[in-house]
Amino acid sequence: MRMPTAAREEVEGLLHRSMGGLLVCALSGVFLAAIGNSAIALGASTLFFSGVCLAALLALSWRHYHPHLSWLIWAAPGPALVAAAFSAFVAPAVRTGVVSIAVALLAVGACVGGGFFGTLVTFGKRIKQWLAT
Repeated sequence: MRMPTAAREEVEGLLHRSMGGLLVCALSGVFLAAIGNSAIALGASTLFFSGVCLAALLALSWRHYHPHLSWLIWAAPGPALVAAAFSAFVAPAVRTGVVSIAVALLAVGACVGGGFFGTLVTFGKRIKQWLAT
């Protein structure tokens, strides 16, 4: 089903505002690098990758738009992927006390957001072209 014009304008608005989200996440990432240690590096990279996957799932749901069902493409697997990456790579460092809870939560916001908004900024023009067809 082709996406309605109003929904397409909302998507284009999100793509336009993604640069601000990327800037906030980049600043948080710099702060994370300053206060974090090397134990968070692997977890941060997997969280970044999960943010990229979340953006890809969202773009896929925009492409195969259905007013009532397209959100299921990203709403269930996206957060599950982020939670799996967190529990596999960040939570063990938190449990052992190597990384504080605040640093772990900052890593989630900065890295997942950086991957998500970075992908939308990088591929924004292609996503707009993809939705126009």
